[in-house]
Amino acid sequence: MLALASMVSLGLLAGCAGTGSPSPSDETPTAQDLDNAAENMERCLQEKGWDVEVKPDGGVNMTVPAGQEEPYNADLKACEASFGYDVAPVYSDDQVREMYTKVVATADCLTAQGHDPGSPPSEQTFVEQVQSGVGGWDPYIDLYPSAMSEDKYFEALGKCPRTWH
Repeated sequence: MLALASMVSLGLLAGCAGTGSPSPSDETPTAQDLDNAAENMERCLQEKGWDVEVKPDGGVNMTVPAGQEEPYNADLKACEASFGYDVAPVYSDDQVREMYTKVVATADCLTAQGHDPGSPPSEQTFVEQVQSGVGGWDPYIDLYPSAMSEDKYFEALGKCPRTWH
């Protein structure tokens, strides 16, 4: 069996809380639509017969039997498309700057907890990264899984959440 742990690839999400509809949409998703992305993908993939589980960080834990990668990938793409997750969200520069403030706050929190998330890029670099589609810096990127166990990672998330999602 091939074990796959995959995050729903939605790019950086705004820190706005919302009660977006979990139903599919033909429109570009908003931050509110993305609030329930992991649960939406879990439900969709389960309806297609896959055994998936949403992790505390919003990642989707998945095991794909050997030889079933192609059908799984097709179902994954179909689920992403049904909710509009196959289209990257569009943010204004002001929204990305707000995300940056939250990313830096999380990095500061991690540092205060004794972790070394590294130095964030400048605000302008972060904005350019997000707006180019590359995605922005995440203070957890160098910590998990290389510098901390999954248990420590989820413990750190409890104290220093990704509030920009």
